[in-house]
Amino acid sequence: MSMIKCPECGQSVSSRAPMCPHCGVPISGNVKRCPLCGGFALMDARQCPSCQARFIVNEPAKTAGGTSSAGTAVDSKATENTIEAPKTLTAAENLKVIKSPKAVEASESLQDAESPKVIEASEGPEATETPEPQELTTTSEPQKRKGLSVLAVVLITMLMLALIGGGAYALYWLNKDQMAKEEDAYTMLEGCTDPLNFEDFISRFPDSRHLDDVRARMEALQQEDSEWQSVEASMNVTRLESYMREYPHSPHEQRAQFLIDSLDYIAARNADTREGYIRYLDKHPEGNYYIEANSGRNAVEERLAREEEARRQAEAQAYADSIAAAESEQQ
Repeated sequence: MSMIKCPECGQSVSSRAPMCPHCGVPISGNVKRCPLCGGFALMDARQCPSCQARFIVNEPAKTAGGTSSAGTAVDSKATENTIEAPKTLTAAENLKVIKSPKAVEASESLQDAESPKVIEASEGPEATETPEPQELTTTSEPQKRKGLSVLAVVLITMLMLALIGGGAYALYWLNKDQMAKEEDAYTMLEGCTDPLNFEDFISRFPDSRHLDDVRARMEALQQEDSEWQSVEASMNVTRLESYMREYPHSPHEQRAQFLIDSLDYIAARNADTREGYIRYLDKHPEGNYYIEANSGRNAVEERLAREEEARRQAEAQAYADSIAAAESEQQ
């Protein structure tokens, strides 16, 4: 699998993709490579979209029975895409193309007029030659051909300049549209915390002026994710709190807060003391285990109250027993 440029929209797409995700044109099995510039075009294209070279489809001649002249069935896959090389014309051929039939007739008449004529005398026994005609002042044929050649060169030059200007104009708007898409994609990365989105931007715009910034932010997010995995596996409140101080806007912030809340409640429940529950309630006034911690504190306070009451009763009973023992000794 390789990445190519879509012949329709020019965006990067896999050569095995069923269709272009940007413009929807079919890709897999529907593209061919231009042997002149190496670009890609659709299978039914007659012209390369990159270098404007024309494709020629050579098909075998068909007979009435649907077979070729050699007697074999015609296979549409046997056609071969080739490039029609531009034909170079000689100066004489250029003249034949440019000169109209009327210009050719006028040129021939001019040649007849320039050639000397011999007439026979009407009197006398001997034929005498007529005086040579005066030289015509019209332009000679070589000069006309030279003028037409110059005109052909001027027309061809103007046509080439027009093609170059049109191509430059189209390229300008294509680059402008590409830059607009790049800026929109870069704006969407603001506040993004998923490294995959940064990888997608780099693959779509490898020549972007924001490439260094995007790559640095992606690497920072990847480093942050790597540290988070280590901290999460430790299940240590101190490391979790240190991670949150280092990455205050981390995408794992909620998960870290939940783990800290859970670990603090587990510690308070295992201690099962009034101070432990109060410490959790003060640290997590809106914690997930606020109700459980408050109930635990009340239960501890009730237990302590019962123990205090039992201690006081035991002390009172001991005091009463001591007084009774003293009175019995006096008697």
